[in-house]
Amino acid sequence: MKRIFLILVLLSICQLNAWPKVDRKTFIADTLKVALPVDSCLGAGQSGLRFSDQRDYPADLVLIRQIDKWGYIPVDQYVVLNQPLTQTLERYASRDSIRHRGSLTLHHLFIWRDTKPALKKGNQLNAYTVLLDSMDRPIGDRIWELTRKPAKKQKYGDQMSQLLDDWFRAQVGAVKDYRYHSDLYPYRFRRQLIPWSDLIVLPDGYAVIAHLSLDYPADQMSAYTRGSAGIYYRKSSRLESIAIGGQDQQWYYRLNRRLLGRVNPSLRIGFNNFNRRYFNHLDIWNLLMVNLTLITSVEYRPVYSKGPWLGMGLFQNIIILPDVIPRYEPGLAITLGWILP
Repeated sequence: MKRIFLILVLLSICQLNAWPKVDRKTFIADTLKVALPVDSCLGAGQSGLRFSDQRDYPADLVLIRQIDKWGYIPVDQYVVLNQPLTQTLERYASRDSIRHRGSLTLHHLFIWRDTKPALKKGNQLNAYTVLLDSMDRPIGDRIWELTRKPAKKQKYGDQMSQLLDDWFRAQVGAVKDYRYHSDLYPYRFRRQLIPWSDLIVLPDGYAVIAHLSLDYPADQMSAYTRGSAGIYYRKSSRLESIAIGGQDQQWYYRLNRRLLGRVNPSLRIGFNNFNRRYFNHLDIWNLLMVNLTLITSVEYRPVYSKGPWLGMGLFQNIIILPDVIPRYEPGLAITLGWILP
């Protein structure tokens, strides 16, 4: 055991000495280099665009994730490029011959795995960049959100190569076509904490669906998908039902700068409690609550807003269990929420 411990210590020292720029609080570190298609390009065009990296990370670092080394030891893995990120952007800009005379500043870059959207799980990249003119005056900004689903048994390095290549190409393309927003994002770019609830008015009773989401802002996107589990409570004269979790999917569509449309299908499994005045005998499976719900609503959520917001729409419940009440249950949905940027 002492020999094994000494070997682990020596390995950790070697790893840490090989990475002098990062915080050395980890016991053992691991490094994964990501190769990009532009690395193999021999020639390059010309570009007048300069790049600046304002992140508090080493220049070639794109993310830090946790892996199990040797199958059981949790360690930090540093995912890095073959050269600094700004030089990588310069090569993409030169390959596409970007003529813009100014600079592009990268303020934030986050890569993580989003498993909440049932139909859009994958590696997600969120970033924030600002385009400046030749006098370093802001022209506009862009909030980035890209998702790529990895192929089956695809190595993580190849996953990152494809995702980063998508973003680098989209980034220089946005500069080339001047697809930048003139109104700068007014808050610190980070995940927004949004508690919100749907209050459902039913023909017999009411229901409440409470959510708590933590996602990056999507104010500049015309359409996006989110997923969040919720707490569902329904009360009527005949029974009450409760479910925690479930597959809640929210599909959002920006209608204009003030209004946001939402289509929200959900599958829930929970439990029922019956009023014995209405039921003398019940089969045991009716204690389970299984339903499909759909909410379509319009929400007043102006671009770059914070604080309270509200919405209104229609609710439709398809009840699979219990089978002793009507299967279809329409209602009116009133949505109340709060944005904490």
